[in-house]
Amino acid sequence: MKNRGLFAILFLSWAALSGCGDNNDRLKQNAQITSEEAAKKSVEADNANLKLRSSEMEADLARRQRFVDAIVGTYEGKSVTSKDSFGTRIVLTSSLPAYVPPNRVRTLGEIENDLSSLFMSAEANIWDYDHTILGGCIFEKIRPNMQTGEINLISEKCQKSYHLKIVDIDLAAAPTTSSVKSFPARVLDGSVSQILQIEGTAQSIYGAETFEVKLSRK
Repeated sequence: MKNRGLFAILFLSWAALSGCGDNNDRLKQNAQITSEEAAKKSVEADNANLKLRSSEMEADLARRQRFVDAIVGTYEGKSVTSKDSFGTRIVLTSSLPAYVPPNRVRTLGEIENDLSSLFMSAEANIWDYDHTILGGCIFEKIRPNMQTGEINLISEKCQKSYHLKIVDIDLAAAPTTSSVKSFPARVLDGSVSQILQIEGTAQSIYGAETFEVKLSRK
């Protein structure tokens, strides 16, 4: 009888220890599953945030390129002083090709590189009444003001600087109240796809007199 009682006690102890081991294994397994699910959700959240940020940056890049693409082209007209007038031509080009939506989610670094690399270059030439070229210059890394539509062409290597602005030549469609979008805003959102006129002033490094500049797209 004593042997049987001892055997029963040993069996129950083994069963209890065995059950405890199974519980520990299940707890470890559940903890591992929970950890893996949390890691998976974290990765999914990071990917979703990256995709959202990438989408926002792509949209910003598209707006900026749309603005630049609307401006680039050849403009020709006159620079007029109090004493004389000169033929003037300004050719504006973009540093990037026209924007095409990518067919994949680009890295933030790729988009940031395009944003920092987006600018215009300009070649300006003037001539007198008999078409004798009087001077020309190249302006690099021009970034138009997308809020005001201003385009400043300034270089230490050039004898003239230009302070220009995009112009809405359709006066009938010009904003009449503060609730209507400004002309630059309409260029940004794509309502205006091409700038037809730029105007402003030019100034020589040799004097304070300014030239009135009015140029139309050719």
